[in-house]
Amino acid sequence: MDRAEAVNLIREIDRECKDIRGTSIMLMEPDPNDALAKGYRVQIRMKATPMRLRCLKTVAGQYDLQVNVAADNWLVTIYTPKKAIEQTSGQGLM
Repeated sequence: MDRAEAVNLIREIDRECKDIRGTSIMLMEPDPNDALAKGYRVQIRMKATPMRLRCLKTVAGQYDLQVNVAADNWLVTIYTPKKAIEQTSGQGLM
């Protein structure tokens, strides 16, 4: 996702997922070495409860974004998966 899309995502999360307010939400720059994500990523430091994750997945799902939770449940990353981009970019090229 590009920077403007990531900023809009953060705004929508703030509007829709009120239980997440007060947590640390960061906009992460694109990492060309990241094997999973394409473009900017949104990282949220919080305790990933089922209710919070349900809200995040609902918002992210509207934009075909992936939600990944770290093993310790204290870091959530939302990003555009590279596989989805590769599949989309290959359509119509015959």
